[in-house]
Amino acid sequence: MGTPGFKSGSRVCAVWPSFCAIDIPDRPKTTKVILRLHAHAGYSRTTQILLLGTCWSGKSTFLKQMRLSYNLAFSKLEIESSRQCIWADLTDSLKFLVDSLDPLALPDALRRAAALVSSAPDIGQHEAFPQAFMFAMQTLWRAAEVQAVIKDGSGFIYERCAMQPPAYLPVVTQQSISVSYYLAEAPRLFSPAYVPTVQDLLHVRVRSIGITETVLRGNGYDMLVVDVGGSKSERRKWLHALKEVTSIIFVVSLSGYNEHLIEDKDDNQMRDAMVVWNAICRSRWFTQSPLVLCLNKNDVFERQILHSDIVEFFPDFDGERKKADAGRDYFRERFRDLGERAGRTLNKDFFIRVTTATDSEAMKEFMTNSE
Repeated sequence: MGTPGFKSGSRVCAVWPSFCAIDIPDRPKTTKVILRLHAHAGYSRTTQILLLGTCWSGKSTFLKQMRLSYNLAFSKLEIESSRQCIWADLTDSLKFLVDSLDPLALPDALRRAAALVSSAPDIGQHEAFPQAFMFAMQTLWRAAEVQAVIKDGSGFIYERCAMQPPAYLPVVTQQSISVSYYLAEAPRLFSPAYVPTVQDLLHVRVRSIGITETVLRGNGYDMLVVDVGGSKSERRKWLHALKEVTSIIFVVSLSGYNEHLIEDKDDNQMRDAMVVWNAICRSRWFTQSPLVLCLNKNDVFERQILHSDIVEFFPDFDGERKKADAGRDYFRERFRDLGERAGRTLNKDFFIRVTTATDSEAMKEFMTNSE
């Protein structure tokens, strides 16, 4: 299935290697080498952006949009790797859902569909999505019993943590959105000639591992984007990416306010992001580097807040209940306060933007305004 490097669900998806996207497990001194190579090739100058974010923040999608903004096309190998990741994403998500259902309470037809989906195999390189599973997946997804489970917790119920009130894994809302998107396109995806579109690539959930460097060529300059895995186990690798940083983009999931970390079910995802943001703002490594905080997944947040009240997870929230504007203002203020307490000035030393990484037009505007 290719060289391992990105995980989708419980499986490993192939790295997206290309002539200018290089996966470097521990990145010893490669940045200086790349800079020298590009200088030798006649490029004018290279700025280095460190792309950071907590797990499930949408950081990988953010990087894909940056590539698209700079007209850096995806290679055939990347597209094929993504196609396999889409299948893994779809089947793992539905299996996850099946595990949350009580099989004894299901009608016979739905129980058969669930059993078939649970047996979905991996697919190999250039192997089409098995047609026999399409109808079963659609049947399962449309069932009232399944939709009730999704609505119950803003997504799939997997394991409620010890926090009060209950918080859900980050896959909760992410899976329901990914599955909904892919199954709406099922006839196209299950076609033997299926090739992922740009939107397909943006919707596939990919967990980045290690450090990936991508060079984006702009008008008179080059941008070296260093993307580092966001889970707690990956953060020790951030130290390898600190040198020669021009600026930092830190991506946070707005929808993470009611979700807990994969690695620690007692730790709220949004609170974890605040801790990391505080550390970044106070780090001696970044005193001269402007910071851009992206409150991402605004589209998910706007749907999620209708069913999950912020005050249940952040008791000091005093804004209007179940209103996205009030929620965004609250979290923007929390992060702004952390930045200013660290001695930084808003709109000078750090900037806060609300983003939706899967929205190509909005991301293109963000990139244009950020240059």
